[in-house]
Amino acid sequence: FLLGGKITLQQDPARMFDANHPLRQAQEYLRDSRGWMATADLAFEEAASPGLRDRVRAVVSRDPAVERLLSEEQIMEWVRGEVVSTLARDLVRRDFETTAFSERFRSGSLDRDIVYLRTTNTRELAALRSEVETLCPANECFIGGPMIAFADYSQAFLRTLFSSLALSLFLVSGLLVWLGWGLPWKVLGAAILSSIWGPAFVLLVIVLSGIEVNSVTCIVAAMADGLAGDNAIQFILGRRKSALLRGVDRMGGASVMTSLMSFGCGCFLLFSYFEPTRDLGWLLLVAVAAILAGDLFLLRGLLEPRHEDGV
Repeated sequence: FLLGGKITLQQDPARMFDANHPLRQAQEYLRDSRGWMATADLAFEEAASPGLRDRVRAVVSRDPAVERLLSEEQIMEWVRGEVVSTLARDLVRRDFETTAFSERFRSGSLDRDIVYLRTTNTRELAALRSEVETLCPANECFIGGPMIAFADYSQAFLRTLFSSLALSLFLVSGLLVWLGWGLPWKVLGAAILSSIWGPAFVLLVIVLSGIEVNSVTCIVAAMADGLAGDNAIQFILGRRKSALLRGVDRMGGASVMTSLMSFGCGCFLLFSYFEPTRDLGWLLLVAVAAILAGDLFLLRGLLEPRHEDGV
């Protein structure tokens, strides 16, 4: 669980498909030929001073996730060319404002620049958004668009996951204590430890393997959290006022059968067309095996009496 802080949720919509998928090939062609894959909007309020706008544009244009920026001023300078007359320049601007393309740079009181993005990776886009927020603490500017919104939505998964994970494991531990009230604390501690073993092992596998944690693969943590303590509850209820090991002996076979059924269901995900779903399938198999090992072998090892020679 201490290593869980090293998990960073990131996902790239293009990587959901195989390399030979037409959508992914089109995006890679766009990136290779134009240098960018998607766009976002850098919006300025009327209160934003010209100096602030220049600083923000300079910082955003140097960001690794950004290929280039396009503002209305740049278009005007290109269209005007060598036109020197003030009247002619005003006529060019007024003519441009009548086009549909000019609406791309204006939204109510907001002035917008087009930001051409080199990547759709949510981790990099979230960092870009945080950078803009730092430059405009009074909300004089912000960066938005579908990909930025998707990055914000994706980052919320990780915060929700860990907050709910800690609360759920606390509630499961409390339920085990309530159901097993009267058992020695050492026995209850063993039941709680074996129950949280599964989710902890899954987090360890994710950290050490470097698997990309996204809105699909993070489901495995919620699943492991939901199954935590299920077998321990059956063992406590199945002991019939005897030792907890008696409940393990009586209900252990049923735990194995339900785990095999879950294992079989997880195998179907390995044949998914989408890469994140296949990763989820592997993680589900690991989670089911870890939960079963914790509830049977780890719990039994903690409960069985040891001989004096340590065997």
